[in-house]
Amino acid sequence: VRTDAALTVRTRLRPGAEPLTVSAFATKAFFQYRLPGRDTLAVASRRAGGRLAQDLTAGAHRLRLAAEAWRDWTVGGTTGLPDTLGLGRTRLQLLLRDELRAGPLALTAEARLHEGARAGGHLGAALDARPVRLFAEAERAAGAPPAWVEQHGFGPFLDGLPGAARERTLAGRAGLTLRAGAFDATAFGFAHHIDDAVDLYETGEDTAAVRVLPSALRRAGAAADLGWRRDARRGLYLVAQPTLTTLLDAGASDLHARQDAALPAFFADGRLGARYLLFNGDLDLDVSVRGRFWTAMRSRTLHPATGLLALPALGARSVPASGTLDLVGLGRVRTATLFIAYENVLSGTTFLAGNYLVPVYPLPERRLRFGVFWPIPN
Repeated sequence: VRTDAALTVRTRLRPGAEPLTVSAFATKAFFQYRLPGRDTLAVASRRAGGRLAQDLTAGAHRLRLAAEAWRDWTVGGTTGLPDTLGLGRTRLQLLLRDELRAGPLALTAEARLHEGARAGGHLGAALDARPVRLFAEAERAAGAPPAWVEQHGFGPFLDGLPGAARERTLAGRAGLTLRAGAFDATAFGFAHHIDDAVDLYETGEDTAAVRVLPSALRRAGAAADLGWRRDARRGLYLVAQPTLTTLLDAGASDLHARQDAALPAFFADGRLGARYLLFNGDLDLDVSVRGRFWTAMRSRTLHPATGLLALPALGARSVPASGTLDLVGLGRVRTATLFIAYENVLSGTTFLAGNYLVPVYPLPERRLRFGVFWPIPN
């Protein structure tokens, strides 16, 4: 059970300037796990903090300065984590981002600093010389601080980290976009290099352990984003997004092999739809058929005590190749958006007995959802 509250204030320090954003937030959370014949474990925690952000424009530069700080602590009744966590911990993040545009060239640079002098950053460049756009970006991330459950475990059901983990990630992406009339196509390659990668691994029927990979995790892949009349206001349109991915060092250890088996080698999603303006433009209608497909994988398994998804053993049940098909309708009436969706329409039929992304937990078959999103400014 979790409750979040936030208050945000935006104000201009001088006329014509970008607004300064100041926020304060608080979280109250309670987590309990009960298992017949075993001890009940519970954690009650709190978080309080604030953030501020300021955008600045100087010539062709657009700067963003941001800072965020918060404090976590546990309160009475915590039996799943050590009592000493009631003393709390404080986190601080600072960010500086610069965007520069000069004709068809766009450059971005971002620097991030976390507590303990852990630093990260992002560099990106794009050259938009229509009909071709070239782009490349690289990022170094220090890794999020480990959660308490990762550090200290959760009773007898989860073993925490044996020591301090300093996960570090290097990531890169490069590609191009081509536009020709109603068609557009983006293709790019990507690569990740993660040192001291931290993850959750299944160790028994209801137990798991947080482990650090003995060597770097290196993943590479290629993806595309293909469109025909993607932004058309009226008539048919088509979007398809296939992705290929592979782990370069799957044989380095048992943990690497489990990482490799967790994701499908190929997955894709696509949408075929039609848009219409009806009733003198008062109704903006978008009706589409949406599909997803994935090849066989071992995926992850639910760790019941924490609700987290862990990497299963190599001999665990696999997820077969499958997919989903949804029928979706969106209607925009002024500021309100109405939606109705008939999801996973083939599941439970003669075409497809069933499908799932996590073993033994099938996706709902032939489910109807509808609702409305209506932002009301004041």
